[in-house]
Amino acid sequence: MKAKTSLALILFSLVGCRGEEVARVKLVKNGDEAQTSWTTNGTTKAKVWAEYNGKWTGGKTPDIVYEVELLDGDKSIGKTECKTSTCGARVCSNEVNINGNGSGDCECQTSCTLEAPKDGTYTVKATVKDASAMTEAKDLSIIIRK
Repeated sequence: MKAKTSLALILFSLVGCRGEEVARVKLVKNGDEAQTSWTTNGTTKAKVWAEYNGKWTGGKTPDIVYEVELLDGDKSIGKTECKTSTCGARVCSNEVNINGNGSGDCECQTSCTLEAPKDGTYTVKATVKDASAMTEAKDLSIIIRK
């Protein structure tokens, strides 16, 4: 029982650290573009996290560039470029790095945020602009967190 309680506290602290996931734009490879909806529910400002799952070159964090756009219907509210090279917090379920070649399944908090003008449902559109550091990619999704 004690082990289950400890595990639950550890998992809670990891989720708490990253914030609750409110939307995910599923992307897999260089050039992918996709969109999803985000209903703000009282939180009109959110953090943009990037997931990278696969193999890469260039050190601990692969250099991936995304374009993230917030739309209200067909109208663009804002567009920004997000880079994993500017990530602050990182969370990995597994990671191996040998001589500048990495592999793993990680999420990192980019320096980007999304801000909706008011409560409502919006579209988050994301594009992988450059993932040339990835030699094998399973998931390159953008995650929107409170």
